[in-house]
Amino acid sequence: EYLVGSAAKAYLNESLFKDVGIRVLWHENSYPEYPQLLSREFDHFVSALDLLTNCGPESAKYLE
Repeated sequence: EYLVGSAAKAYLNESLFKDVGIRVLWHENSYPEYPQLLSREFDHFVSALDLLTNCGPESAKYLE
């Protein structure tokens, strides 16, 4: 089994994995939006560092 994020759908050739017996599992990210200080609209394509720098000690409540 190979767990991969949904962004890989743009380039991953799933049939190559299936041909050698590897099942591809698609992971869909779902997490609550938090205040991003420099964005007008929430940007989902950021790292965990974005959460930490925007929310500091309050970050943990968005990870529950």
